[in-house]
Amino acid sequence: MKKIILVALLFLCLTTNTMAQDIESDELHDIATFVTEANMQVEEWEVTWKETISKEDIEGMIATISKDNEFTVTVDNDVKKYLAEDMHKKGGITVSYEVILPNDEAYPPELIAVIKGNSWNKSIEAIYQTEKEILGHQLFTDSVKAYTCLTTQGDAIIDSDGFLEGFANYFNIQQQHTQLDTIKNSTHKKIFYGYNPVWVHSFSINGTQMNVQVAVTENADEHPKYTIGTPILINEY
Repeated sequence: MKKIILVALLFLCLTTNTMAQDIESDELHDIATFVTEANMQVEEWEVTWKETISKEDIEGMIATISKDNEFTVTVDNDVKKYLAEDMHKKGGITVSYEVILPNDEAYPPELIAVIKGNSWNKSIEAIYQTEKEILGHQLFTDSVKAYTCLTTQGDAIIDSDGFLEGFANYFNIQQQHTQLDTIKNSTHKKIFYGYNPVWVHSFSINGTQMNVQVAVTENADEHPKYTIGTPILINEY
């Protein structure tokens, strides 16, 4: 199943027509609000920003990040990576940075920043918004591509069909598609795709716009776990 998912993601990356996303739009706030209003707990969340940068800007980027963080450097045959992480963990939030410099000049350098946490409330949201504004003002431009991921746990009261229906109604999800997992003993039950016209960051599959993905899995108690991603899940789930 993991191979199928990875191949599907690769296919989507090759056929994606991504619109520039303003750093101010916030799918994490929207999804976390839906989850908390449904009396469910946010187990973990993560927002990843990615943007290609010029070689001329690399030193400035590293200098800006280095003011409050210490970089480690890794080198292999293909790329040189600068890695840093904010270890303050304010409010349980971690901010990490990665500057990727390919050896092959045909590929541009890339700046990646990740903000993540394992709970959600008004205080954490305020810290997150502050960190996001810093990233938007100091490091990224309007060409940044943002990927949001949030995980929550269901119970025996509402099954996955009920959750997905509620999610689709709440966000006015259009162009819905559900992929069922038929592989025996796989933990992935289904993957839901759709399009929310409010969220500007999207990709296109055969002319159809998509910008949300929900993976449904089961834990040992057979309670569903929901991993929600926009515009698509970029990590394993």
